[in-house]
Amino acid sequence: MTTTTLTQRTESSPIDASEDYLMDSENAWGELIVQLTRRQTSRRKLKADPVWEMFFELPPSAGNADGDTALADAAAVLVAAAKGNEDAAKPADFDWSAAAAALSGSAPTESDLLTWAYVLPLLADTLGEAQWWEVLGVLKSARQAALTDLPVESSRRVILAAELGLVLAWGLKNFQTSVRLAESSWSVYCEYLECEDDRLQELLSGGAQRLPKALASALRSMQIARVGFKHKPANEQLGELNEMAAWQSHLVRWDGSLCLQPMETKLSSDLLDTATRLLKDPGLRMAYDFACRTADKALKNKLTTEIELPESGMYCDSAGLVSMRPSWFRHHGWIVADFYSQPAPRIELSAGKRMILEGAWEATIQIDGQDCQPRGDWEEVCWHSDDDVHYIEMEQCWTHGVTLQRQLMVVREDGAVLLADTVLSPDDSEIFYRSSVPLAATMQAAADAETREVVLHDNKPRAMVLPIGLSEWRVGRSPGKMEVAEGRLTVSGRGEKRLYVPVWIDLERRRFDRPRTWRNLTVASRLVIAKANEAVASRVQFGSEQWIVFRSLSEHKAYTFCGKHLAADFYCGRFDPSDGSLEDLITVENASDSQDGNA
Repeated sequence: MTTTTLTQRTESSPIDASEDYLMDSENAWGELIVQLTRRQTSRRKLKADPVWEMFFELPPSAGNADGDTALADAAAVLVAAAKGNEDAAKPADFDWSAAAAALSGSAPTESDLLTWAYVLPLLADTLGEAQWWEVLGVLKSARQAALTDLPVESSRRVILAAELGLVLAWGLKNFQTSVRLAESSWSVYCEYLECEDDRLQELLSGGAQRLPKALASALRSMQIARVGFKHKPANEQLGELNEMAAWQSHLVRWDGSLCLQPMETKLSSDLLDTATRLLKDPGLRMAYDFACRTADKALKNKLTTEIELPESGMYCDSAGLVSMRPSWFRHHGWIVADFYSQPAPRIELSAGKRMILEGAWEATIQIDGQDCQPRGDWEEVCWHSDDDVHYIEMEQCWTHGVTLQRQLMVVREDGAVLLADTVLSPDDSEIFYRSSVPLAATMQAAADAETREVVLHDNKPRAMVLPIGLSEWRVGRSPGKMEVAEGRLTVSGRGEKRLYVPVWIDLERRRFDRPRTWRNLTVASRLVIAKANEAVASRVQFGSEQWIVFRSLSEHKAYTFCGKHLAADFYCGRFDPSDGSLEDLITVENASDSQDGNA
């Protein structure tokens, strides 16, 4: 048979766009119609097409507010009809020809391009030869641009180069070059998963807005490649997908909305269901159920012994993102923080189904009356997670030689949180410090008339906020103050050379009616009482439950407080008043020189 190029056969269609996908024959369009009709008839009998199954289980439009809703709805009905689902609802008439004409002159989103790829094999009769080739050309151009212009770790690249290619290859599977297209797309997919740190940084930066879309695409691609082209993912690749899914289970609030994003931004309920099924990890689904408070709590004991849940504390240093849950069953003290958000780190603190603090944690520093400004990114000083606490300490360089160190700690079993800043100046300068963080929209504040504690509440008390670095009573001198004004919790302090400003937040309502107090303890080194800019310690008490918090601000040396003798940068423990003993929760030794934070 004599063959010619498709471009020579007709000048009205951009047939060159299809040359990578179709056999080079004189009757390419006729062969295409025959093959697509045969495939469609076979699919109706088997009802097990991996592309269509994934399209319905995890639609490309799920969770994507930037997609064309009308296109997504029409595509769903078209695929349902092709599967022989006569009960499928029929939407208002959708003009596929008009939509195809508009496609080439628009800037379609990733979800719109994927939707077209999924339904293109079903539109040959509807669009006709010229327009069908034109749509295929647009999809091919989008894929080629993604391959050429986007870095390997880009989530857009895996969507537009890997999934888009796999869907097109499967839709045109009977043609010879579809195998090469599938191989190329699988190679892109594997390269993406191998990026590890770079991939997580791209996914989690900016509050992890790209994570749901990328995870959904990665799951669909894996299933299409596995069922359609016999590409079995390696254990390492499954591990990377599990890590992405674990992060996604962390970053969803109890109502299904996504952390660090507006409450109306919801996670598709199918996403982690699909991850659980494809990755064969029941712990993911259970974690999501408990995170959203829909699981049967009677399963708790069974879960802890039979099902391995994701870690309750996760931290990505390259993205500056941390999520610290007390556990998957408890919600008092869940913190999510994005240290790389601008202009200041963003934090969310929750108690049960209530958001307590939400927004940018801002700081103001003056040295001898001169304003200081941040001059670098936040860097990790210490990250530590165990059965007792989740703890992270970050630091940032400021002008005038100042360093700001920030601590976030969740005492997991106790439902308590420590938020603290340390200001370090290079000389004996006078420091003025103020920080503030917004209350959640539903929260109000009630300050105690006699002490410096503040109760945050809506219809019920939700949090007791104690500025444990300040004097408890309002009468008398204190190096700073705490107040709530214009919807922000503000803490300020003054000191020389070094300043520590800790805030203890109790979120366990069963303790709210108990007598409570806090005291600044005497700290000594070699029988000499330490100054406030050398080392400080505080004791917090709610009834019979007490905790000790210690922070060293000077060079490393041993200190004594409350019968405890140690050389460490930071310490927290439970205090037993019956015998004066301390149960260690965390000891951070030389955090500036070590990244593990272990005792």
